Amino acid sequence: MIRNLEKTSNLLLPDPPNPKWAKLLMDYDFRSEENLLKFISRIWPFIWRFEWHFGRLQLHEVEIRKTEHGWHFYVTLQQQLKPEDIAYLQLALGSDYKRECFNWRRVRLKLFKDWNVLYREKFDERDRLVSKEGERLTELENEVRRIIDEARKVILQRAQNQVENSSASSTGK
Repeated sequence: MIRNLEKTSNLLLPDPPNPKWAKLLMDYDFRSEENLLKFISRIWPFIWRFEWHFGRLQLHEVEIRKTEHGWHFYVTLQQQLKPEDIAYLQLALGSDYKRECFNWRRVRLKLFKDWNVLYREKFDERDRLVSKEGERLTELENEVRRIIDEARKVILQRAQNQVENSSASSTGK
């Protein structure tokens, strides 16, 4: 049994300009940064390009920290989302599936106000530190932003193509 002392749901990222903006807290269990980036490069572009019922995701900030078993991601979006949407997005973005299944249950049952948490430190039953977050990984954060920006460029290019095609068809070309 592991005892968790310090929640980081709001400790690391500064408060966003709008307190209603959504915060995604995700846990990835990859040993290497290379494998993490391969996974993100394969999954994230679709999620960021997808037209959700609340619109496309709008990134405000991303913070990444190394843990004993992987990585913690703290992502603030420039939009307000329902807790159900946050839990679903975290799962869709590939966060630890067990964590997200428990989060989904917590949201659906409305048992906890703070249902979406990550822990800066974890201790075992004998109060021994078993995991602790490291420093911010700004180079990795920049690479993740680049992946998201590439997905956005695809959206913009598609929109531009549609405009060009519709104006070409309206002029009879």
